[in-house]
Order: sequence, then C-alpha cells, then structure tokens
Amino acid sequence: MKSYRNLLAELKLVRRSKYPYLADFFKQLRINEIKSEFVVEVKPLLVRLNKSLSYPKSKPNLDNLSLQEIYELKRAGKISYSDYL
Repeated sequence: MKSYRNLLAELKLVRRSKYPYLADFFKQLRINEIKSEFVVEVKPLLVRLNKSLSYPKSKPNLDNLSLQEIYELKRAGKISYSDYL
C-alpha cells in the first residue's frame, strides 16, 4: 500500500501534467496572498518598529499613542516607566 505522501505526490504530478495552467494560477494566487499578508500584518509592524526606534528620548507626548505602541517604545528602550506614569 502506498503512503499518504506518495499519493499526494502522484496527485500533484497528474494535476500538473493534465492542467499545466493551474500550477501558474495557484502560484500567482499564493504570491498575491503573501503580498496581502505583508500589507495587512507585516507592514504595520515595520511602521510601528520604525516609529519606536526613531522616537525621541526627551519627554515624549504619549497621549496619542496606543498601548501597543507604548509597549513597543518601552521594549525598544526609548521610554521608561516614569515617562508615562
């Protein structure tokens, strides 16, 4: 009896040989999915990290920042607990 992995590999081969255009379609779909994941999840993290690293050391105004952004600033060492107590 064939293993599950072998069956999957054969199925992929059959699909690729029968429907070669589908492979390109799914590849493009995955690329678009990765791009959207980057825009939705990774880009805001990079923006927040950049903001936290470039934040001034002198008494920042923390009123307009979210708790997550304050946490990022604290973690980056840009502010101390006394700054927002």
